[in-house]
Amino acid sequence: SHCNWVGITCNNAGSVTKLSLAEYDLRLRGTLHHLNFLSLPNLIRLHLRNNSLYGPIPSHIGNLSKLIFLDLSYNYFSGHMPI
Repeated sequence: SHCNWVGITCNNAGSVTKLSLAEYDLRLRGTLHHLNFLSLPNLIRLHLRNNSLYGPIPSHIGNLSKLIFLDLSYNYFSGHMPI
């Protein structure tokens, strides 16, 4: 189950509520354009700090109506923050 993956927290219904890949020192590289944020409608926290992510921030992030915490710092994103 995806709820058992490192950095993933789910609610009781099995929906992802937290994606936190900063504290595991994974040093992720690449873009976020393949990540479908629309499949994460209950996401409350997105913490991708201190990786090597680059490129534009996907516009889908602006549709995460339950998101209350977003940390994309110490990456190499370009463009504007979708709201």
